[in-house]
Amino acid sequence: MSETKKRKSRFYDFDAYYEVYKKSQRRRGQVGRIIGRFTGFLDGMQGLFVGLLMLPLALGTLLAVVFGASLGPIGFIVIIGSIIGGLGLFAEKKVGRSLQFGDYSLVKRAVATAVAFGILMGALFLLLQLARL
Repeated sequence: MSETKKRKSRFYDFDAYYEVYKKSQRRRGQVGRIIGRFTGFLDGMQGLFVGLLMLPLALGTLLAVVFGASLGPIGFIVIIGSIIGGLGLFAEKKVGRSLQFGDYSLVKRAVATAVAFGILMGALFLLLQLARL
């Protein structure tokens, strides 16, 4: 068998992959093993939790819009802008240095988000003013 064929067949070999996977895994500490005993049964219910998570997300978004609107236009812009910025920061911390998040510094991304949000609000304001004409 040629070298390239061996390489291709190893790519599909589960046992070789599993050996590399086992070597790269750290052994959990005592606290991790104790927590794993209590939370291990939740792995099968993860889909249920994700489905149930939609209800608080939808209601939370509606509550943020209503609360922001009750504070007036500036309050609305601040609330919605902070939600967008907070979600961006959360994604930065969760995703880390992926291809999309690792290109620019956090300060540049925060400034770019604020500028983009300002442009969006300006465009909406322009459309509202044009609708009055």
